[in-house]
Amino acid sequence: MRIENIKIPVRRLGRTGLEVSVLGLGGHTYPVGSASDHFMTPDDRAKLIHYLVSSGVNYFDTTGIEEVELLADSLRRANIKEDVLISFHGGCILDAQWHQRLRPEIELRLDILGHARVPLFLVNVGNGDASYAEVVSACEVMKKLKEEKVVQNIGLSCHTISLFPLISRAIRETDLIDYIMVRFNWKFQQANEELFAVAEDHDVGIVVMKIFCWILSGRGGLACSSQSIMTTACRAIYL
Repeated sequence: MRIENIKIPVRRLGRTGLEVSVLGLGGHTYPVGSASDHFMTPDDRAKLIHYLVSSGVNYFDTTGIEEVELLADSLRRANIKEDVLISFHGGCILDAQWHQRLRPEIELRLDILGHARVPLFLVNVGNGDASYAEVVSACEVMKKLKEEKVVQNIGLSCHTISLFPLISRAIRETDLIDYIMVRFNWKFQQANEELFAVAEDHDVGIVVMKIFCWILSGRGGLACSSQSIMTTACRAIYL
């Protein structure tokens, strides 16, 4: 059912200063095409993106290149020319070559989207094996990109609940992190134990994912604090 005259409110995403919709879109890799096993056609997806943007959604989370390509295609098909805020993903810090690929990967994404800037840029801390030293090193690498004005705001992404204390420590001790994207839902609320409070104390923006799903792939979110927003996969029912 399509609901008309919806306007998604915006919220300041912490120290980034960006006014971001409290509902965002991620999980762009579901099958798009005309085959029987495809979720929707490219034109139908473009209509969805147009509806979301016209309803006030301005935050889009991307991971792999294929997600950037799908989003760019939908934005072009929908003739969306107004500014949207796209969070770029810089890979996983456990990949030994991740930092060497950052610049070419960023340039490729900008070229695909036809954009000149990266307002939001984060890296994934991995699935349980990252050390504190590796997280700090990743923040330092991103800091250099920020100083060179390659990116505007930097952050960390984390699916692994056991790493939340490590991220809290990095926020407190480095003061380099502008925003985070972490798993949070009614079943797994561990981010409330320390991480959210630390983030708020340091004015770090909060994006939460997997609010509707914690086993199947997909992203979701909940407005948890004054600087938080949420992202959700297209598989989820938005309204």
